[in-house]
Amino acid sequence: MARGKSPAPGKDHGGSIVLGGERVAVRKHKTDFTVMAPQERVAPARAVRSERLAPRLTRVSTATSNDRDTAMDEVRARNVAHHIYQVESTGEDILIADRVILELKREGTGALERIMQEHHLHYVTRMDDAHVLRLTDDTRSNPVRLANLLAESDDVAACTAELVMTLQYHQFAPLFAEKWYLTTDLLSDPDVVPNADVDVVEAWQITTGSPDIVVAVIDDGFDLGHPALHGVRLHPEARDFADLDAVPESDPDDYHGTPVASIAVGRHDSGNAMRGIAPGCTFLPVRIGFGGSAAQIDMLEVFRYVSARADVVNC
Repeated sequence: MARGKSPAPGKDHGGSIVLGGERVAVRKHKTDFTVMAPQERVAPARAVRSERLAPRLTRVSTATSNDRDTAMDEVRARNVAHHIYQVESTGEDILIADRVILELKREGTGALERIMQEHHLHYVTRMDDAHVLRLTDDTRSNPVRLANLLAESDDVAACTAELVMTLQYHQFAPLFAEKWYLTTDLLSDPDVVPNADVDVVEAWQITTGSPDIVVAVIDDGFDLGHPALHGVRLHPEARDFADLDAVPESDPDDYHGTPVASIAVGRHDSGNAMRGIAPGCTFLPVRIGFGGSAAQIDMLEVFRYVSARADVVNC
């Protein structure tokens, strides 16, 4: 990186991370770290507990910061281990992988080759205008520090560490492994085709939705007090076209709208077993009648109503 800008002397490049396009201050977790290996292969002497977060991702807890450092040194003799970072302002846990995503200001200048050689990086793939590079044992830096260092180069437009996920998404709810439509990574079932899912865990690394995006579900009634929907941001113009009012709550015979809504916008609270794809979006529940009551509904009016208010519609 001979043409790049040198970092400020003594600057701590591990003190911040890019989240949602913004740089935020972070700190290292005092006692916990992650290992990119199955839980059964991770048992450092100083660990007080280990937790399986994913098939090849384990969280290790120790008693003190010194024990954390000792345990990480032990683990690194066989596997890749990383600090868990916490957002200073919220305490939210952030996990990182062993790759960085780098975008150059200009291609074809030799900058990419220089960066890879200087920092001992392996080329993985390309994502639109960005290059995905994997750290090696010879890199001698963790992904957060390296990404922040590279981002200061005159050759680099942007660089960020790949986030595995925030921990709440992989402290799996009891039913998560059965939700093949979200991810098949945790499921081994001959009736489910591998990767027959929407890659939701990868999508959550980017966003869990925005309040500016309205997701409408047109169905029978909704139990808005259900744990999966409790606290979801509701659109002020929810509508019941069956009863012709603004309260699309369930009747005793309604059974479908609530589970469909939970798939779309179900909360990620720790006690909620049904986690949705985009809980950060605004939810517009729209109830219609079925069976004998369906004849009373002008479906064109329903779709006109929803289309004027929603960005995403499930019907």
